[in-house]
Amino acid sequence: MKMKCYIIALIMSCTGCLTLCSQTCNGTEQENCSLAQADSVVRENSVNTFAEIYVKHKNDDSLLNLKWIKDYWGFNEYMSKQKGILKQMANKIIEQIPVQSLNEFLRYKFNPIICKLVITPHEGVIKKVTFMMNPTVSSHFTDNDIRVFENIILNTRLTSDDSLDGDIATWNWVVSRNQIREFLQSQQNKLTE
Repeated sequence: MKMKCYIIALIMSCTGCLTLCSQTCNGTEQENCSLAQADSVVRENSVNTFAEIYVKHKNDDSLLNLKWIKDYWGFNEYMSKQKGILKQMANKIIEQIPVQSLNEFLRYKFNPIICKLVITPHEGVIKKVTFMMNPTVSSHFTDNDIRVFENIILNTRLTSDDSLDGDIATWNWVVSRNQIREFLQSQQNKLTE
């Protein structure tokens, strides 16, 4: 079992998903698994209709001593150039969600997944993500699902831009109902071909 854990950890590290090892190892064998403990997922219900969900990392101090970008219009222009990359990122997330859940999300009047991204445009890196979801939508996702979504987002590279004064800014981004509808339609088209 110990060897199986190490092999799975090696395979998962190559694919970017490191949490399977903690599910495969159990009991005292888990202590021997080098990737046994994943960072914890925090779910905070807010006063409004959305819950905030994020992964609490042990090394969350990577945003310390960074200067906030004050040029809203410049940052807005920077983000408008990232539309293609953000659409690919949304599609990767949608592909992880069961079709039954996606169809259910289309019955709601709101976008199912809203993300607050902390971005460093000089590097083209998304440093942090907080998911905001209706409790009904969030109930479709396990903690591991949230980690997978976060992994997709944090491993997406934006184009870098040194022209903005400052280091980081926040951006609200959604996995929209329209993107889900387009994805489901493309899957339907593949079945009919």
